[in-house]
Amino acid sequence: MQLSSEDALRLNVLMANKPLAIRINESRLTLFALFENSETEIQLHANCKDDLYLKRVRGLLSERILGSPGGYPIFLQRWTRVGKARKESIQQLLLLGETEAVVAAAFSKELTDELARRIWWAMDDPENARQLLKNKAVIEGQTGPILAHYLIEFLPFETEPEVILENIRLILQPNLIDESTRQKLWQKSQRKLAYMVGFLIAMPHDLPIAIEAHPFHADIEQSKQDKIAQLLCQVYSSKGQAFIYSIQMVLKKPANQDIVMAIFKVLAHYFSTMREFDPEDKTLAEIETHIQNIEQPSPVISQLIEQKIEIKAAIEAMAVLSRLNYGVLRPVLLTSTAMGTLMRKKIAPVMEPINQYIKVLTPPKE
Repeated sequence: MQLSSEDALRLNVLMANKPLAIRINESRLTLFALFENSETEIQLHANCKDDLYLKRVRGLLSERILGSPGGYPIFLQRWTRVGKARKESIQQLLLLGETEAVVAAAFSKELTDELARRIWWAMDDPENARQLLKNKAVIEGQTGPILAHYLIEFLPFETEPEVILENIRLILQPNLIDESTRQKLWQKSQRKLAYMVGFLIAMPHDLPIAIEAHPFHADIEQSKQDKIAQLLCQVYSSKGQAFIYSIQMVLKKPANQDIVMAIFKVLAHYFSTMREFDPEDKTLAEIETHIQNIEQPSPVISQLIEQKIEIKAAIEAMAVLSRLNYGVLRPVLLTSTAMGTLMRKKIAPVMEPINQYIKVLTPPKE
């Protein structure tokens, strides 16, 4: 049994007019097509079970586009999902009426802003928006802000902290939202700490909060020719103290292990000057032992320590924080999947000293 004669004719005419993308609403048995300056829709008239009829419709599209009626091949799914689809392939994928083909197109590393626009028209969902916003051409194009505002509108419906912080990270990329929108997101981060983690990942050196510089900042600023002194100067600046304050806010009540690990990665990256390689998978005790064996500080740092002995503890704290990784949590969590209050109790033995290291980088209480 073939397609109804009416549908076969209309689909063949449609393909002859070279659409840019096709999507199918399965519940309504309606096919939509995107053209340069317009859209059109075709109401399908099934002459058998709906799912079988839609398979035949997609078979016709596949035969016209790929030369094969078999639809979107499994091997192509595996290939394009890792970003291997080229520009010409993407254009073909968007004409198959297959959701998996659209998702695969979104993974391509050869996207243009125009192709992103077509992908978004074909399938507007949060996962596609996130994937597209990882592409530089999309971020810099006209589609980027549209995707960012979609994710903002969808944020209230997200429940997983790691998804929320990833959304915020992507939204905060340059040129996607205005300052007013950014400020609104920051205000919400005071209640929803996953938002704040997104800010810490996206813009650790420019958080939208005013915190006074550390009293030692002016003294350290005189010694910025040393790389460790530069980092210390950065931490003691008003922007650095805003970073430290925000880290402390999140660590007061992290929701799950993913949030804690995200903060560890933020800290390790922020203080990366203090290590030569990526952080190794060490326990906190092993990290503390390791930094005791670090070579002697430079003459500049030695002089600063002589002037203010507190700086020695600050440098040691930065060295520890730069090496945080999952190895720190493993001894207290092992295979535990605990979240919330139970997780915070389990990780307290390692988080208490880590919080002390962070506190060392803030002004002493009078």
